[in-house]
Amino acid sequence: MYVRGRLPEGIGAFATSLSQRGALEIYDHSRFTGGTWRHVAGTPLDRVPEATDVLEAIVSQY
Repeated sequence: MYVRGRLPEGIGAFATSLSQRGALEIYDHSRFTGGTWRHVAGTPLDRVPEATDVLEAIVSQY
């Protein structure tokens, strides 16, 4: 999932294990990824959503 936002002050990278569901990694720089860029039905076509509040909540919870 791609979102636009900022991690909490002083955190440039965040990584944690999600039990038996793999891992979660969030970076604010120096990372690259690839994808098919095929549209997923029901998702917006024109923008990456702002999610600073969600990023802060994830870091706080994990």
